[in-house]
Amino acid sequence: MSTPTNGTVKETVTIDINDQINLARFNKEQRSTPTFVKLLPGAGYISNGQNVQAKRTYISFALLAGSYFGLNYFYNKKSADFDFQYEQYLQTSNFQDAVYYRNASEQTLEELDLINKSITAIGVTSLAVYLFTTLRGFQKPSGGYRGKPLNRPSFSVIPRHFNNQLSLSLNLKFSLD
Repeated sequence: MSTPTNGTVKETVTIDINDQINLARFNKEQRSTPTFVKLLPGAGYISNGQNVQAKRTYISFALLAGSYFGLNYFYNKKSADFDFQYEQYLQTSNFQDAVYYRNASEQTLEELDLINKSITAIGVTSLAVYLFTTLRGFQKPSGGYRGKPLNRPSFSVIPRHFNNQLSLSLNLKFSLD
């Protein structure tokens, strides 16, 4: 046992072996997941046994991807509208039609700019979610790592009805890991 840098050792504390195993399991990552795998979205959470956070990550990415593809479709549709309106503006010989197509194409161009900004915001949000979840996946979970259960036997007494009589069943469960 080493002496602490500040102070002295006054008392030795003995810890039960099961408590030592629990403490080691809490502080040490049980799975040996390679670092490059943890760079995948949500993989660090899965590696740490944090399945709820992994589900949240995948739901977030699914919503962001759905929003991106929806806005991209809408952008392409508006872009085609703008091309049509601009062509009509260039080809018209009537002054009233020229003013109408010019105003319509300018309004469509403003809508395209707004959609483009929304797509950029989705990209930035996706990057932020990726960085946040990936970095959190490298950290030790606040509840510790979820390891295999200890090899403690569990006993249970279960009442059972058989031929209109009550009998007790003693169950013993244990692991040989």
